[in-house]
Amino acid sequence: MEIITGSRRTPLTWALTVTFVSLGIYLRQPVLSGICLLLALMPFALSKGLEVDLPNSRLRHFTKIGGLRIGEWEELPPVSRVVVKYFSQLGTSGRPGRMRTDQEAFWVVMLSVAGSANGIVVERLALTAKADALQLAATLAKPLGVPVVFIHPQEAPHGVTV
Repeated sequence: MEIITGSRRTPLTWALTVTFVSLGIYLRQPVLSGICLLLALMPFALSKGLEVDLPNSRLRHFTKIGGLRIGEWEELPPVSRVVVKYFSQLGTSGRPGRMRTDQEAFWVVMLSVAGSANGIVVERLALTAKADALQLAATLAKPLGVPVVFIHPQEAPHGVTV
């Protein structure tokens, strides 16, 4: 089972593609045009993902370049559930008198390992992508045969099985 997690094409990616290709054509340099086209197409050839091999009980995070997947296999521990969890942290930076504190918050989709406080983080998604996080969790949980648990400190303090 392969799940592509980092292949989102943003409007900025499209804008950079058009800009690079246009620049190469405008300057009428065939070599520069070719280089610009290759640079512009790089984001479309790269993606990141998670591959789970259930028959051999292993998994890997990979980077896909074209059709080639690069990443090391590791043993899949006994997964007890797939968790979608709200996570936030405060980051402080600056110098005394000019300190700045920013809150970073996102959804974490992770595989919870039975009998362990550690889990396997599959993906971190923006707070606006709650539906995507739940969909990814359901996609993972189905072949593993485990429940999806949604944890949010304000909505469900003890977790709700979805």
